[in-house]
Amino acid sequence: MRPTAIIIGGGLGGLFTGALLVREGYHVTVLEKNAQAGGGLQTFTRQGTSFDTGMHILAGLRHGGPIYQVCNYLGIIDQLHLRPADRDCIDEVTYLRSNTTYRIPEGRACFTQYLQQQFPHEAGNIARYVTRIYELAQEVPLFNMRPAAEGIAVHSQDFLWPADALIAHYIKDARLRDLLAYMNPMYGGVEGHTPAYIHALINVAYIDGTDRFDGGSKQLADSLIDVIGTQGEVLTGEEVVPAPIHMDNPNRFIGTKPMKLYIGSDEFSVRKWSEVAYFTLCKLNAERHEEIREVAGRFSGKKRKILGNNADAMDRALKIDEDLYFELHFGTESMLTLLLKICKYVDFDIDDILVSVIER
Repeated sequence: MRPTAIIIGGGLGGLFTGALLVREGYHVTVLEKNAQAGGGLQTFTRQGTSFDTGMHILAGLRHGGPIYQVCNYLGIIDQLHLRPADRDCIDEVTYLRSNTTYRIPEGRACFTQYLQQQFPHEAGNIARYVTRIYELAQEVPLFNMRPAAEGIAVHSQDFLWPADALIAHYIKDARLRDLLAYMNPMYGGVEGHTPAYIHALINVAYIDGTDRFDGGSKQLADSLIDVIGTQGEVLTGEEVVPAPIHMDNPNRFIGTKPMKLYIGSDEFSVRKWSEVAYFTLCKLNAERHEEIREVAGRFSGKKRKILGNNADAMDRALKIDEDLYFELHFGTESMLTLLLKICKYVDFDIDDILVSVIER
């Protein structure tokens, strides 16, 4: 029996994962909530011109590079139309404190030599640093499309050092340290936390050369979708949400974020608990109009109205109707507790209210 896999999210990571699993004999279903799969690889066309919505330049596609090897393994490398970015300047970085602009060249040797010219007092350290990030990149089997060793992986001592600690270990010049960390936004690096091998993988891939897509980045997404389609499918417009739970115990929702609200047969997309309160009270206002106005004046705290017709009597008034407001100046648990009390007062079955949540 063929093994199966379900992947939630049809972005670059989801599509590559799905294609690799198909290549290994899995039946794969990718669920993508948007109308078009690809994530940052999506492209739209206006008057015959294609525009990439996210990914304009991609590293690792030069012959022998990590993404090249994966695409070659999947049999799609020849389907991609690429052109090299500027070899003399893969990135231009301006250091505002000194108003100095650095034009970073492509290639390990050129990268090293350029930085040594700019920082001659650090020439030896720069060479040692570049050698080390290339060595760290070699320690990741998938980055080089090598089979992983069986058992527990053993890495160098500095493999899991924080990236900033690795740079500081080799480089003394503060400006050069900052310059070598300029790709930090590419991997969402966090000082003192992001491991050195992540820094090495991203930097090595970019130093070795970058390319642009001719005809839009969507071609990579389409090629991956075609691979998945040989033993599976990519379904768009399929949002995956956690199973809904009843709101009878507000304490369980502390530290969570709502996604979907279900009231009877009605479904609402929500992102904040104030939206849960709004849609619930709108439903009550529509179905228990007289009852909710009758109890509105009864809901008062020690210093302010909780449900009433005067927004000025509240700290954070949520407008439900022209003459109906709800006080939002509460934590999640207290707000939901008050909401459930209002439901009970107007005889609305709280079992009809469910919400899907995720952890913050």
